[in-house]
Amino acid sequence: MRRAPRDACDPFGATPLHNACLARRSAGREGMIKKLLNDGHSAKKKDTAGMTPLHNLCRTVGRSISELASCSSHLLQARADVNARDKSGRSPLMLLCANESTLPPMLSTLLGHRANVNARDKRGRSPLLCLCANEKVSSEMIMVLLESRADVNQQSNQLVSPLHDLCSNWSLPAAHVLLQARANVNAVSKMGTTPLHELCANIGDYQCRDGVQQVSLLLEAGADVAKLDDEGRRPCEVLCFNFFQNGDGPAGPLCPEVLDSALSPLLLQEVAQLRCKSFQAKAEWFRGVLDMLLVSSLPPYPDFDLAHLEVHRDQVLQSMCPQMEHLTPHLEEIDFDFETGQGSGLTRELFVVFSSEMANENYNLFVCTDTDPPRLSLSPRPCVNEYRNSYLQLVGKMIGFALLKEQHLPVHFAKPFLKELLEMDFSFEDLMDFDPELYRRLVQLRAYDEEGVLALGLNFSLDDSHFGKRRKVCLVLGGEEIPVTKGNLEVYLRLYAQHRMKSDEKALTSLKRGFHDFCPPALIQAARTFLTVEDFDQLLSGTDSIDVDDWQRHTRYDSQGTPRTKVVRWFWEVVRSMSLQQRKQLLRFATGRTCAPIGGFKLMKSEDEHIPFTIALKEQPVQAKVRSSYPTAATCSNLLQLPRYKSKAELEKYLSAAINEQMMAFSEE
Repeated sequence: MRRAPRDACDPFGATPLHNACLARRSAGREGMIKKLLNDGHSAKKKDTAGMTPLHNLCRTVGRSISELASCSSHLLQARADVNARDKSGRSPLMLLCANESTLPPMLSTLLGHRANVNARDKRGRSPLLCLCANEKVSSEMIMVLLESRADVNQQSNQLVSPLHDLCSNWSLPAAHVLLQARANVNAVSKMGTTPLHELCANIGDYQCRDGVQQVSLLLEAGADVAKLDDEGRRPCEVLCFNFFQNGDGPAGPLCPEVLDSALSPLLLQEVAQLRCKSFQAKAEWFRGVLDMLLVSSLPPYPDFDLAHLEVHRDQVLQSMCPQMEHLTPHLEEIDFDFETGQGSGLTRELFVVFSSEMANENYNLFVCTDTDPPRLSLSPRPCVNEYRNSYLQLVGKMIGFALLKEQHLPVHFAKPFLKELLEMDFSFEDLMDFDPELYRRLVQLRAYDEEGVLALGLNFSLDDSHFGKRRKVCLVLGGEEIPVTKGNLEVYLRLYAQHRMKSDEKALTSLKRGFHDFCPPALIQAARTFLTVEDFDQLLSGTDSIDVDDWQRHTRYDSQGTPRTKVVRWFWEVVRSMSLQQRKQLLRFATGRTCAPIGGFKLMKSEDEHIPFTIALKEQPVQAKVRSSYPTAATCSNLLQLPRYKSKAELEKYLSAAINEQMMAFSEE
């Protein structure tokens, strides 16, 4: 072989020894290196990038442990500097850690020659950071560096920690090793991100479940789910934003199954701090999650071909059911028959007319309980209506849509039905809110002694009717053979009540399918840990009381009126004399709402903006124009326009006529 000139350099400052160590084919590499060293080539010589032959060997070596051991041994015996730095400040160990072909024993080879395990390059990255950024990293490699006392919490100049990099690669076993070594799970980078932020960003980017298990791992280690990055986003917000930005948006449910599974542990951790909070704080969190999904799923470019919903007031269900796919999170246009109008007022009106229609017992969707006040529960009666399941799916979507849009349905549902929506277990006491008479009869059994209970001849079965046919239903396996005694009476009462309250499985499944299109299971699972059934009822249907003092205190007036204006004073006197039902009708006429906002009238909103209830005064009525005597409203802006009446009696007459005759047609005037 022709002898190469000693330390001759190419234009990049590389000697023959550099090139030999850089050879892609390992065959003969060891002999070539040994030959060049014997010929006097320096193992310390650096090229123009500041790299030594050992640098080149570490960044190109294949998956051959013996090759690295023998080649590096020759270089180190020739006094190669194991801690030499290139112009970027990288040592051979750093390059070896970044090499995707690296195996654990290779790291041990350099560490055995006293390579500095905590050295840092000009970007502040240590060998452990370089290894954690390597997509081929393994827990065994991490252990090798940790056993050599690598700093598990050493951060780069950008304050990126090893755990940050591992979460970007979602390497679960390696992350587990770092956490066992007490890695800081809440380390913050210069971007304000924690390892949990990085993990959620990657799950969202690739829309896969690979990192979901690691989310739970970080949460168990104490990851802070409330930590905000520099853009003010929590980890769950980063997850949702990245998920929708790298997909086509919610063609189906607002929260697809993959996103729901990743979101579930994050939401469960967030609600752990809400149990002792006020209902207002709980409601804000619940609605905040839905708003996060809604905003994250907005398309990056405006869609000018928006779907609209056409609703016929006399056939609400029939007209909406074929258009169910138009009922999307970003629905903007709703048309009532030949009425025209725009804004959130139409959305609020939709909930009112739909609630009235779905409660119509002719559809056999719901029945009213015998409670005071009556509540709606899924109808237990057999039904041959082929559209029933489609109607129920539509009902479920509207319930979820109301929660998404922060609107209230002007109906209340029975407690057992709400528990089924929240997937909570029944109790015997729930029967009192479902069938008070049956509850009273069953409670009387508790007064019987042992002989009295046995004398009734009851067992753990009951007679039921299905399409007119009687059938025997066992409450437990072999229930016909198990007599009811004083000792098992409470079990019998609970099982009997559960059977009576349980909805038809097929009907409930159809309704939940629509409900989960807007309220993901992950949110419902988290909500039931801190919301009571009464809280959920208030969130969905609002309260039955209207505080007139609070309403008046948070009312705004136009430039022509003040609280002392005569017409304004008459108006509030009339409102105070109204019944609760009349006040609800007035509120609906003026704002489209049927109850006060959660938290009071100070939180009155429209289109997600704070718009207080406003009274505006217009000109005096003209006898020739009958319509000029009636008040008008702009529900989208919570505005009530009152003519300048000559007397309180005149105001009361026309205001009552407007709200009692349901003058709710929309126009663009």
